[in-house]
Amino acid sequence: TQSRTYFFKAADKEMPYSIFVPKGYDKKKSYPLMVALHGLGGSDRGMMRYRGLTQLAQKHGYIVVAPMGYSSRGWYGSRGQTSRRGNNPRNLGELSEQDVMNVLELTEKAYRVDTSRIYLMGHSMGGGGTLHLGMKYPKRWTALAPIAPAIYGSPRGLSAIRDMPVIVV
Repeated sequence: TQSRTYFFKAADKEMPYSIFVPKGYDKKKSYPLMVALHGLGGSDRGMMRYRGLTQLAQKHGYIVVAPMGYSSRGWYGSRGQTSRRGNNPRNLGELSEQDVMNVLELTEKAYRVDTSRIYLMGHSMGGGGTLHLGMKYPKRWTALAPIAPAIYGSPRGLSAIRDMPVIVV
């Protein structure tokens, strides 16, 4: 697992993210990608330490990327696009959502990703973000796996993913 950063122009700061690339990665071959979203108070590095995540990725030959989601309390856009709490910017939800999409784009540019096998998963706050981003960008994901999702929003949005495989834990 590698820790990386990129400059997030809209936030005017360096953003961390973590990535796992299977040993024996071959540039000539396409790989499935799992985007993994951390829960409230978590981090990209903490998400990568979820039990079995990288071991299964190695065993089955896929890349895993864990964005920070702008902050440990970003909600990936699922609780609306504004924040009035603490030191958070007012557009916290928008920034957290955009960070995920930026990291997805960076990963697709750096590695041979099979665009027909891009999966999104997340735990708790990240599970809510998984559903939010799944419904907002349904053509980007092959399947969703929200784990104990903290869900905010109307169930009407689920119609956007009615034909997508989803496993809810």
